[in-house]
Amino acid sequence: MDLRVPHGWQRQPVWMALTPTKRTGHVTEEVLSVYRDHGVIPKSSRSDNHNRTPENLDAYQLVEPGDVVFNKMKAWSGSVGVSEHRGIVSGDYLVCRTDGATVDRRFLHYLLRSRPFFEEYARRSTGIRPSQWRLYWEELSQLDLPLPNLDDQRRIANYLDCETGRMDRAVAASGKQLMRAEERLAAEAATLLHVDDGVPFTPFPGAAPRGYIPLWLAAKTFSGKTLQSEQAQESEQETPYLKASNIGYEEVELTGLDTMWASPTECAELRIREGDVFVIEGGATAGKAAHLLEEPDHLTILQNHVHCVRASDGFSQRYLYWVLRAYYGSGWYPVITSAVTFGSFPAMKLRALPVPNLDPHAQEATVATLDGHLTALHAVRERTESFRQLLNERKQALITAAVTGEITV
Repeated sequence: MDLRVPHGWQRQPVWMALTPTKRTGHVTEEVLSVYRDHGVIPKSSRSDNHNRTPENLDAYQLVEPGDVVFNKMKAWSGSVGVSEHRGIVSGDYLVCRTDGATVDRRFLHYLLRSRPFFEEYARRSTGIRPSQWRLYWEELSQLDLPLPNLDDQRRIANYLDCETGRMDRAVAASGKQLMRAEERLAAEAATLLHVDDGVPFTPFPGAAPRGYIPLWLAAKTFSGKTLQSEQAQESEQETPYLKASNIGYEEVELTGLDTMWASPTECAELRIREGDVFVIEGGATAGKAAHLLEEPDHLTILQNHVHCVRASDGFSQRYLYWVLRAYYGSGWYPVITSAVTFGSFPAMKLRALPVPNLDPHAQEATVATLDGHLTALHAVRERTESFRQLLNERKQALITAAVTGEITV
C-alpha cells in the first residue's frame, strides 16, 4: 500500500499491532454482527440482519472491547471494526487483540475502515469472484499502519468522532423524515380503505361485515407448487419460480430466480401474469403484498409460500393491491396470523379477508389518490438516498484524509 507517511509518523506492520486470537466455548455471550456502516454491534440491535444464528454456538469466538473483528469474506466491502462490546461472532471471522501501548483503538477503527485499506483488503483477498473472496491473516498481517504518536491518534479520533457524529445524526434525521412519510402513506391507505375501523375478522369465507365482501368474491386466489427434491419426471421441465424473497414492498424481483421441475399442466396453472398481486404466506413478513406491473419475459411459476391474487370482474388489480398493502401497513396481520415461531397467513384466512365493496369508479378514485401519494413518497425516498450517499462519501473522504495525514487535525 503506497501511502506517504507525514513527518513524525511511523509505519508499523499489522502483525506488530494486532494478534489473532480464537476463544471459543462462550455460548452464553451476546451475538455480535459486523456491519459495513456500523462496525461491530449487537445483532439484536438491528432488524435488517436476516442471517440465521445457528443453535450450536460452540464454534463462535469471544470478542472483548478493543478487539478487531474482520469478516474475511466481506472485509473488502467494509465489514471490519474495533468492537466496543463484549460478545461472540462467527467462528469464520478473524478476531485480533490490539496493542494498546502503541495504538489508540478508536484511531485504529477509523484507519482500518478507510478507503485505502478497503482497497488493500480487496487486492489481497483470494477467490474466483467477489462473493467468494476471503482475506487471510497471512496477507493482512503484511499491511503497514501509518501511525502518529498516541496523543495525535487520540486527537484525530476525537475530531472524527465529532465530525462523523454530526453526519450520522443528519443521516438519521433524514431517515426519520422518510419513515414519517411512509407512515403517512400507510395511515392514508388505512383510512381510505377503512381497514383501521376495527373491522372484525372471521376465518369463515362467506361472512363479512356490512359494506365488505370476503376476498374470495373479489378475486381468485391460489398458491404455488411445493419445491420437490425428488428426481424430475420425464414430462417435467426446469422452470424459474417466484418465492417469498422475491416479493418487495412495491415491486417483484424477476432476476436471478431459482428453478424447480414442473409439468406442462403445472406451468399452465401456476404461471404468473402481468397484473398479479402476490402475498407472502409466512415468516416475519407474512401478509406483505407486491403488484407485478409487467409481464415476465420468460415462463415463471409460483412457489407454495406465496399466494397469488387475481381480480374478478368488477374489481381492479391495483385496488386489491392497495387493500392488501393497507392491511399490512396498518399492522393488522399479526392479529390474525397463526404464529408458532413465525406468523403464517394461510389461504383460508386470505380468502376471508374483508374487502371494502366499492364500485369501479370509487375504486379508480381511491387508486389514483394512493398512487399519487406513492409517487410523492418515491421522491422523498430518492432525495433521502441521495443525501445519505453524499454524506457517506464525504464521511469516508474525511476519515481517509485524517487517518493518513492528508489534513492536519
